[in-house]
Amino acid sequence: MPEELLFPQVCHIKIIADADEGLIRTAIELAFEISEKITVLTEGHHSQGGKYVTYNISVRVYSKIEMDTLDVSLRMIPGVRFVL
Repeated sequence: MPEELLFPQVCHIKIIADADEGLIRTAIELAFEISEKITVLTEGHHSQGGKYVTYNISVRVYSKIEMDTLDVSLRMIPGVRFVL
C-alpha cells in the first residue's frame, strides 16, 4: 500500500527547459505566482552544448490537488522538457 502524503509539504522542484532569452523563465515564474515560495527560482546547470538549462525552486503545497495542478501547469509551458 502506498504511503500517504502529509500536508502541508515542501516540494523541491527541478525543471529542465530549453535555454532561451528568459521567456521560459518568465513563464515558470508565473506558474509559481500563487504558490508559497520557500526559495526563489534559481538557474542551475546548463547542458554542455548550451541547449538546456535547469531551474530549481522549493514551494510549500497544502494539498495533493495543489501539487498536481502546479506540476501540470509547469509541464504545459512550451520549452519545458522535464519537471522533477
